Amino acid sequence: MTTYKWSDITWVSSTTSNGLTKKSFTMSSFNPATDVLLFEDAPSAGPISAGDVSFSNNGLTALTFRHTNSALAGSLPVLYELTLPANFLAITTTNVVFSNGSRFLVGDNTTATTQDDAANTLTGTGGIDRIIGLGGNDTL
Repeated sequence: MTTYKWSDITWVSSTTSNGLTKKSFTMSSFNPATDVLLFEDAPSAGPISAGDVSFSNNGLTALTFRHTNSALAGSLPVLYELTLPANFLAITTTNVVFSNGSRFLVGDNTTATTQDDAANTLTGTGGIDRIIGLGGNDTL
């Protein structure tokens, strides 16, 4: 089991066409059954909540998380993009963890993918969660 901490990632910096700093990283491996991605507090920006992180599902082979930190006085925000080589449907609250306790919930919240489109019950927190029920008559 490997825990990948947001703060330990070696980001590659570039500049977007509108002048924003973009920091990106593509992980070479991530096993949803054993590995953990830990979103810690952002330096000088406070906690990162699941609801503050956007994502794109790049098929069943990769998932890109995006987070833009709050701008410090006199500076532009920074866009962070992290790509995991993992099936989006295998993301759970045990393999993508937020230090502030918020939750990123997908399908049936297991690494198995067969019941993601069934009627599932997903329970969030009192924090800023991101809940994606997928198919079925889900209870959120």
